[in-house]
Amino acid sequence: MKLRVNTGTETTPVWTVVDAEDATTLGGKTLAQAQDLTGRVDTTSGLSLTSGKVSASTLKTSIGTLSTLKTTAKTSVVASINELFQNVSDGKVTVASAITDKGQSVSGTATFDQLATAISNLKTGGLFAGDTVNESDLEIVSANQQSVFSVKMGSDYYYGMATLPDDSFYLAHADNSFYYISASGTKIWSKEAGSSDCKVAAVDSKGNGYAGYQMNASVKKFDKAGNMTVITLPDVSYANVCAISINQATDDVYIATEDSVSNLVKANSSNQIVWRTALDKSAYNTIKDMSFATMNGVKYVYAITANNYLACFVDSGSTVALQWVASISDIGSVSRVHADPVHGKVYISTGNNGVAQYNANSPMKNWFITGLPSSGYALTGDPQGFIYVCGGGTMVKMNHEGVALWSHNVGSYHSVYEIAVTPITNKVIIADSSDYYLKCVRRNIQYRIK
Repeated sequence: MKLRVNTGTETTPVWTVVDAEDATTLGGKTLAQAQDLTGRVDTTSGLSLTSGKVSASTLKTSIGTLSTLKTTAKTSVVASINELFQNVSDGKVTVASAITDKGQSVSGTATFDQLATAISNLKTGGLFAGDTVNESDLEIVSANQQSVFSVKMGSDYYYGMATLPDDSFYLAHADNSFYYISASGTKIWSKEAGSSDCKVAAVDSKGNGYAGYQMNASVKKFDKAGNMTVITLPDVSYANVCAISINQATDDVYIATEDSVSNLVKANSSNQIVWRTALDKSAYNTIKDMSFATMNGVKYVYAITANNYLACFVDSGSTVALQWVASISDIGSVSRVHADPVHGKVYISTGNNGVAQYNANSPMKNWFITGLPSSGYALTGDPQGFIYVCGGGTMVKMNHEGVALWSHNVGSYHSVYEIAVTPITNKVIIADSSDYYLKCVRRNIQYRIK
């Protein structure tokens, strides 16, 4: 009978085959010699040998008393160590979760060095970009107004304006020309593309400008270099372009015209006509202004008419449907309409110093404010949902609750037909048709939390 006996160590075994009758002699060693640990165990760590063996009392003394362990597990050293490792792991997960809640992404399996780095990167104190603060929680510490430019472009009325993200803008001019102007107020180019007043300006997401003319059944589209293409309107031979509004997500173009009927036309970004609809001119007169906005996923087109009606259309893509028409003669003579997708509201300015707010999906009026410092002819909004109204000598900025935030004195007896707001820096450009100046102002306001 043969036996395999390890005459080496646990980590470096040496297996030796011996006869069973020679089991007391292992590799030339007796069993007692094989069990002798002398010279094979490091005794500098505190272990001591007696006759080449570790005694139970010596082993217990070197390990310590298990009952005095600070861990819950006390039955063995292994169980206690495992508990420590689990507690550390759970603790790292908890710390990582708290760090992530404060804006720094870190994993629960991160090293301690990685956790320390994430903690060092946490923002502390004050407000930071992206933080949301309610306007009611702020108060104005100081405010001042800065003139950016005041320039003159010819000696005739200024009508539509449309701003670009770099603060440059397009201008529709009564001298039959369409202007492209830099952020500093310098004319880059002007194009005379019609035989009558250029009344309307708009811009798409690519920076193309759109010009609408009186007595011209087309819309001129210009790129920033001044190259022109034409959107020819269907079934009209003589029409005034009243308004242009653009879906910035798709660059679809909505055009309002008036001739024997009041038309609404949609063209796609390739300048192709998608649909056309009309309002009964005998009932609703001519369209004065129009505005597009997507609210809660619905594409709305709003039009106001010369005899004080508000019409709401819904664009379903290839077709359009009139949702409702409501008389709004109770607010006076209407001037402009602006659809605000931020708050889902529609604003209408009037010639009797007023501004009204309506719901997006019904003709319900929420408020009507009169007594503004000037007649509310010009009306626009910014990407944050604030509105700007001006007509005579004063321009007013308001929030969606109708609260006037600040005003700018344009000058007595001045006629402002158009205002525009730059989409990022919120500079306000005022087209003053009394002295034929374009005036750009910036309002610098410092706030603090109440």
